Amino acid sequence: MHENTSSGLIMPTPILQLPMQALIKVPAAAVNALHPSFSEEDRQQLLTMQYRSVTYQDAMVSGNAFLDANGVLLMHTTRPEASFKGMVFEAYLARMCRDYSATIGRKVFAWCTERQPGRVSDSLLNQYTAFVTADKSLMNQVSTAWLYNTASPFDVQFYRINENGDAELATLVKSGTTAGIQVKAITGNERSEIIDLMLQNRYRHVLTLLRHSSGEHSHDVCMRILAALQRSGEITGDDYRSVVTRLAHPDQLGLDQYDVDQYSYYLSMLHRSGGNMDQNVVEAITLEVTDNLIQSQGGILLPVQQSLALQSQQLH
Repeated sequence: MHENTSSGLIMPTPILQLPMQALIKVPAAAVNALHPSFSEEDRQQLLTMQYRSVTYQDAMVSGNAFLDANGVLLMHTTRPEASFKGMVFEAYLARMCRDYSATIGRKVFAWCTERQPGRVSDSLLNQYTAFVTADKSLMNQVSTAWLYNTASPFDVQFYRINENGDAELATLVKSGTTAGIQVKAITGNERSEIIDLMLQNRYRHVLTLLRHSSGEHSHDVCMRILAALQRSGEITGDDYRSVVTRLAHPDQLGLDQYDVDQYSYYLSMLHRSGGNMDQNVVEAITLEVTDNLIQSQGGILLPVQQSLALQSQQLH
């Protein structure tokens, strides 16, 4: 443990003690903050160090944050926790596709457009930008304004700017049908919220992210449901195979389930605690915004300095 003299916080410093008594610092991201040996206070501090900056981006894109008159970003939502987390994870997926384009971005793009990853060339991949369909910042440019669509059947899609300067969406490689992904951050009701909608072709590709409290992953629950439906004759073998290929869990797309689990816990902590969060944690999250938002590739707005402040009122 060491004291951050600027904030007065006591921050855990995981160490490895070698025979020569050398101390090696380990990044917060390398520590399993969900391990039961950590106290709740230490867990909150570790997760805050790891996720407070990216939460700024994801909360802004998902509509769960806004800049006040003093330039401080406030996080606020009236949504239930599951809905709040679902919207933030939409932004998380798009961000990961942009930040890790050559790996995660390639896998996600290939999967949702029904290509083989090895058939997605760098030149093709570099043309496209992942975005959230409910991101209002799309409206800041004429070329991307029409992409903003809160009624879209997709949460995350890819677009490129064509030679005429217009935005166009990625499509399924064989049919030319618009491609996109539904992001599910649920721990229950998989039959009605995922399986039935995929069988009805209302959802083409679904990424389901979370584990149940039992430890069973939502994707595994879906697979059990599909197997039972096939055994009972409610769906055919072709139906089963079709849904299986269009349903993914994080590891399939290069995302780290361990990272997803920790981020999910952190988002729950923010949503449930709100302004009543322990003052030390609030101080660790509250950072002033000193610069304006900048435009990233494709017109998506991102902060120059990532900051997050919680409103003093309880989140609902």
